[in-house]
Amino acid sequence: MLLADLPYFETVPGNKLISGAAGTSVTADALALGNTTYTLAVGNTTAKPLPNNGSISIGTGIAVAIGDYTSAGVTVAGDGDIVVASTTSTPNLSTKPIDIALGVVVAIDLPGK
Repeated sequence: MLLADLPYFETVPGNKLISGAAGTSVTADALALGNTTYTLAVGNTTAKPLPNNGSISIGTGIAVAIGDYTSAGVTVAGDGDIVVASTTSTPNLSTKPIDIALGVVVAIDLPGK
């Protein structure tokens, strides 16, 4: 059986947008080595529909590493008509054995006309 044989499918030209959606991705990682260590890595994304087949997606992430040797990072990405993203990280200073990274991304798929 071919999917094209099903009666409820309609023919769509190859260049016609069927449906669109904004999407975000967040990756958080933390590593700490030493006698006393603590790590936290959290990422969260959410997406909501907008009127006229538009959508918005927001992603946030945080990573914290405390120990003698630390590394923390957050990577964000988005897909949509408009994407705004930012990440920041504190340097690993020998006097302060802590590394913190933050990230946020917003993606918007504009409503159709």
